[in-house]
Amino acid sequence: MQWDQIPHAYLFVGPEGVGKATVARALALALHCRKGRDDACGECSACMKVLHGNHPDALEIVPEGAQIRIDQVRELRHRMVHRPVESNMRTVIIDEAHKMNPQAANALLKILEEPPEGNLLMLISSSTSALLPTVVSRCQVLTFSPLTEEEVLRFLQEREGWSADEAGKAARWAQGSIGKARKVQTEEIREVAAQLMDWLERLPHASTQEVMERARSWSRTREEARMRLDILQGLLRDMVVGRIAGGVEGSELQATGKGWSVSELFRAWEEAVEGLRGVDKNWNPTLTLENLFLSLRWMKQRGGSGGRRGVWREGHRG
Repeated sequence: MQWDQIPHAYLFVGPEGVGKATVARALALALHCRKGRDDACGECSACMKVLHGNHPDALEIVPEGAQIRIDQVRELRHRMVHRPVESNMRTVIIDEAHKMNPQAANALLKILEEPPEGNLLMLISSSTSALLPTVVSRCQVLTFSPLTEEEVLRFLQEREGWSADEAGKAARWAQGSIGKARKVQTEEIREVAAQLMDWLERLPHASTQEVMERARSWSRTREEARMRLDILQGLLRDMVVGRIAGGVEGSELQATGKGWSVSELFRAWEEAVEGLRGVDKNWNPTLTLENLFLSLRWMKQRGGSGGRRGVWREGHRG
């Protein structure tokens, strides 16, 4: 692969788990390979170093805690002004680029405005809206779409060795994301899903105090709140699809789904998706969960006539 055919910066955008980081790492591998032409051989010394994460010219930046910090970008800039050590060029992957704090984003913008020769930047993000428009404009944007359910199913069976039953359930929940499908088998995800199903049963009769306490306990961190919202919207989606298709597979899910009408499930799904988007936009996670649960409780108490849209719209940022 010829370096002169590659732009100085890519931005890979799309939902979680659809292959953005995989493609970025595969491109880095191919570009550093000493034997391959259009693909990596996977066997030469350069490929082995990239695969083991110790190639001096294949760098990767990930968030430290909840953010990518300015010190990380400053260190990157310091390294980029020097010539590559072993390759013709240097590759830099910035994973979860939307987690850059403002100072880090501005520091990266300076790099993109005057990119040092001999470097390729690959930014990975779930959306362009969380990035500075000037950062986006200086990258070649490649959009990744969710995979089809059939593609996820085939991948899990052929590449991961899952049974048809396991792969089928995971593919339906994953919404086109292999990353999400892989998480289905983890004990934590199953436990959280069971907690959420139990909560949906109890929610119509829960007190306001109980709703607020549950929201606080499930939002100790932004990532925890996001995970629960992600799983909740997946469960609600399965209930909607299963009800329309003539039955929800799985005894627990079926029992929970029977307590909700199709219109209630669909509205709850919409609310959960909106809450998930809000957390991604830096809404206060505790208030987001509180408003979601109060809205769903109100809807059930009113017999599905609608959620508390006024409550949902107010006070969720913070």
